[in-house]
Amino acid sequence: MGVKSPQNEAELDYSEIQKYYSGSTLLITGATGFLGKVLVEKLLRSCPGIDKIYLLIRQNKGVKADKRFIEQFSGPLFDKMKLCCPNYAEKVAYIEGDIAKVRLGIGADDYIMLTKEVNLIFHVAATVRFDEKLKIALNLNVQAIKEILELSKQTVKLK
Repeated sequence: MGVKSPQNEAELDYSEIQKYYSGSTLLITGATGFLGKVLVEKLLRSCPGIDKIYLLIRQNKGVKADKRFIEQFSGPLFDKMKLCCPNYAEKVAYIEGDIAKVRLGIGADDYIMLTKEVNLIFHVAATVRFDEKLKIALNLNVQAIKEILELSKQTVKLK
């Protein structure tokens, strides 16, 4: 019999979902929206074994992606998570991009890194404006999915 490490003993108490996400690296689009924020908070709080979460964040109305990333965790939604997971900042990073652009507007180095590291992708970005021009809505809600699929096809560790 081998000696159990404390990490392995802790993982024995993990739920099936926690075990599935343990050791994973995730990419999340739409993380600054309502559903995205809830998803990020829930994953960080409920799945402590996650290695890394990359958030695809675009510049919006003159506010740069890095500032939007910092603002992401300032609301009360994240208060409980900050108490139980004080090291959450070590697990989260942003990637500057835009789902409306080719290759999701991600720089070449970041794109390659994502294809090598990411295990799971959550695409929750979309336009939710019901009066959006059709061309813009199609680009954001349909073309972006094509770009996510292209990224997924190149992602070597995808579950």
